[in-house]
Amino acid sequence: MPDTTNPEDRTYTLNSETSNYSKDNVLLNIILPTEDPSNTYQFTVYDISQVTNGETYNGFFVFMRKTTDNGDDLSTYGEDKYEFAYNFDTSEKIQLHGQAGYTPFEGNNGLLQSFVIIYHDNCEDASEKLSCAITAFNNIPSLFNDLVTNGNCIQTMELIAGKPKKLGMSFIPRK
Repeated sequence: MPDTTNPEDRTYTLNSETSNYSKDNVLLNIILPTEDPSNTYQFTVYDISQVTNGETYNGFFVFMRKTTDNGDDLSTYGEDKYEFAYNFDTSEKIQLHGQAGYTPFEGNNGLLQSFVIIYHDNCEDASEKLSCAITAFNNIPSLFNDLVTNGNCIQTMELIAGKPKKLGMSFIPRK
């Protein structure tokens, strides 16, 4: 369920009007607190696209951390927010081969939009990040329905045991 404690907070969501994707490239304009040049944002992108019950879901799970990160929640309040432009080639994503229903992201499959989940944690362990992506992958139909119902939104989810965290879900249009 979406987080309704602060409906003005759009941290981890995208500006869907300026974000887009094509067959080979993705541009995400992520709403985040202003970046400190000495403590930059880092991203690991997973392809969580799938076909489940005949439905095609085209999407990415973006694990975000800062260079030096204590794991505290990031929130955009007042003036401390901006759109962080993160641009990546679709070949750079980590694929989830072996997951039931997984199908690689297809930028030209006729869908007019895809979805993106942004998740922040201070974890540096690659296997734990992958586990988070797999947990999100396994919940795609439910998360996607929340996104359809509520539009770009924030939700709290426990992707790492014992650490419920805020994640942002957004639609991204095809270029």
